[in-house]
Amino acid sequence: MNRKIALTSLLLACLFMAGSALADLVTFDYEPLGTLYGSPVGNVPGDYIFSEYGADLYVTDFISGGAPFFNVARIDPAMAGPSIWFGSGQILSVNNIDIIFQFSSAGDVVFDYLDLGGNVNLQVNGAGAVLVAPDLPSLTGLVAPGVTLNVTTTPVPGGHMGHATLTGPVSTLRLGGQEFYLEDVTCNNGYLPGTGPCDFLVDHESLGAGMNWGSATNIPGDLIFTEDGIPVLIDVITYTLGGTGFNYCQVTPTPDPGFGYNLVMNLNNVANIYDIAALATPVSQVTFEFLDYGGEENLQVNGAALQVGEMSAMPAAIAPGVTFAVTTASVPGGIRGKVTLTGDVQKLLVAGQEFYIDNICVTKGGGGGGTNCNIVSDNESQPFGMAWGGAYGSVPGTFIFNENGIEVGLEQFDDGYGIQFQEARIDNAFCPIGSGQAMMLNNICAMYDFSAFSPVQEVSFDYCDGAGIENLWIDGNLYVGDIEVLPAGFFPGVTASVTVNSGPGYQYGTVTLVGDIQRMWVGGQQFAIDDVCVIPLGLSPVPVVGNRKATLDEVFPNPFNPRTTLSFSLAREGSVRLSIVDLRGRRVATLVDGTRTAGAHQVVWDGADDHGAQVPSGVYFVMLEVGDVVQTRKISLLK
Repeated sequence: MNRKIALTSLLLACLFMAGSALADLVTFDYEPLGTLYGSPVGNVPGDYIFSEYGADLYVTDFISGGAPFFNVARIDPAMAGPSIWFGSGQILSVNNIDIIFQFSSAGDVVFDYLDLGGNVNLQVNGAGAVLVAPDLPSLTGLVAPGVTLNVTTTPVPGGHMGHATLTGPVSTLRLGGQEFYLEDVTCNNGYLPGTGPCDFLVDHESLGAGMNWGSATNIPGDLIFTEDGIPVLIDVITYTLGGTGFNYCQVTPTPDPGFGYNLVMNLNNVANIYDIAALATPVSQVTFEFLDYGGEENLQVNGAALQVGEMSAMPAAIAPGVTFAVTTASVPGGIRGKVTLTGDVQKLLVAGQEFYIDNICVTKGGGGGGTNCNIVSDNESQPFGMAWGGAYGSVPGTFIFNENGIEVGLEQFDDGYGIQFQEARIDNAFCPIGSGQAMMLNNICAMYDFSAFSPVQEVSFDYCDGAGIENLWIDGNLYVGDIEVLPAGFFPGVTASVTVNSGPGYQYGTVTLVGDIQRMWVGGQQFAIDDVCVIPLGLSPVPVVGNRKATLDEVFPNPFNPRTTLSFSLAREGSVRLSIVDLRGRRVATLVDGTRTAGAHQVVWDGADDHGAQVPSGVYFVMLEVGDVVQTRKISLLK
C-alpha cells in the first residue's frame, strides 16, 4: 500500500512539474520537516498556513464534546514501521485542530489518513454544522448537499488507516482529529490557474518562459504586455536609503510548488505597474501572491504614498478607501504570502529585489447594490454596533429603519427545528462582501418592503455565510436551507440565481431574484447581508454607459449536453464580453470579447473552457457584460 501511494504521488508530482496539472494536490512534502502550526506558534483560528499545488490551507478550531480546541498540527516524516507504515515523504500530524483546504476549483476529493484515537471533524463547502464523530467511517453517506463520503479502512495497532473519497463538487474541506494523520489530499478538478473569484486575472500564462524586460531594452513607464485586459508597465524601484533602481523582470517557472501557477514574474530591482483603470470598471478587491527571497519591496495603490519596506509589514491604510491585509508563511530562504487589497483599486505598483509575483486577481465592484443599482439599502445610515432583536425588546414585525425608501424590519427565523428571534446587528462582514457596514443576522430575519417601488423587475443582495442554515421568504413562500443551493424556481413567478465563492470557513456571493417582489425576509445563523438592491420595472441598472442597452435571452437547450445556444441583442454597436462563470465566480470560458454590431447575436457553447478542455457537469452562469451593465443566466450541463 505504501509503495502504491509513493508511486502515485511521484507520478502526479511529475505531471505538475511538466505544467500539465490535473488536480490540486497536497502531499506535505514541500514544507520544512517539523514545522508547527496552531497555538504553539501563535496562530489563531482562520490563519493561512501554506499552499501547495492549487490548494490554500488554513487552521481553525477542532470541535469535540461541544467545545472548541485549538492545539497543533506538525509536518512529520512518513511512518515506516515497525507496526504501522503510512505515507511517503512527509505527512501532516493533526492534534486537536482542524485544517481547512480551499481548493482552486471544485471537484471530487480523495485523501489517505491514519486515525489512532479520539474524535474527528468534517465539514464540506461550509455546509451545515461541523460534523463530529468517533471516526470517519461513521460519517459515510451524504455529508453536504450533492457530496457523499465513502471510506475504506485497514486496522492497525491502536486504530485504523483509510482512504476517503468525497464524491461531488468540493471546493472547501474542513478536516481534523485528535491523533490523526493526513497524506495526499487531492481535489480532482483539473486545477485551473489562479485563485479566488477573479473577474480579471494576470497569471503570466499567456507569456513565454524567459521573456524579460528591463534596462537593456526599456525605459521606465514602458508598456511591456497586456493580459486579460490589464496593461502592465515597467518602472523603477525606490530604496529605503534613497535612490532608485531599474534592472529587469522576467517570466520564469515557479521556484516553489506552493506559490503561483506554472509561470510567474520575477522582479529583480524593478517595478511592475498594473493599470486596472483600463478595464473601466469599479473594483471591490485585488489580490496577489508573492514569494520574497530578500531585499525590500515597494507598494503603491492609486497613486497614494509610496510604501517602501517589507511586503509583510505594509500599513493597513494603504490608500484612501483601500485597505491592505497580508498572510504569510515561511519557506526555505524566504517568505511566501498573499496580499488582499479591499476597495476600488485602479492602479497598482509592486516592486522587489529578489521577489516573485503571480495571480494578480481583480474582482469587480458591486454585488447586490454596489455600482449597478437604482435603489439600495446598504446599512450605512445606521450607527456601527446598533442592534435589535429579542434581547433588545423587539418583536417580530418591528420596523427598524428606512434607507432610500426601502423599509427594513425584523421577523422570526425558522432553524429547521423551531422558531428563533435573536439578534440583528450593524457590523463589519466577516468576508469580502458589499460596501462598508453589513447587517449581521444571528437566528433572526431582516425584512425588506419593496412595495413602494411596485412593480419590481429584480432584487439582489450580497451575502456571507459562516455556518448553519438560512431563510429566504418572498411574498408568502419560505425557503429553509443553505442559500448556496437555493432552487432557481422555488418562488412562484421569481427566478433565483446564486453566485458562490469560498473563503476559509465561510462562503459568500450574490443572490439575484428576477420577478415582481413586494416583500422579502432574509435570515441566518452566522450570516451577513449587504447592498440589498431593488430595480423597478422598466428601469435598467445604473449607470448605463452611453445609454447602451443589451438583453441576454433565455438559453436553449437548458439543461444541455453537449452544446447549447446563447442569444443576446444590442440596441447599438458596442463592446461586449460574453462569458461562462462557475459557481465560485471564476470565469471558465470567454465566448465573445470585442465589438459587436447592433441587433441579435447567437453563440454556441460546447462545454469547453478557455484551454479547450471539457468542463465537468454542474451549474454555471452565462454572463453578458456591456459597459457597466451585467446580466446573467443560470445554465446546467448534464453529462
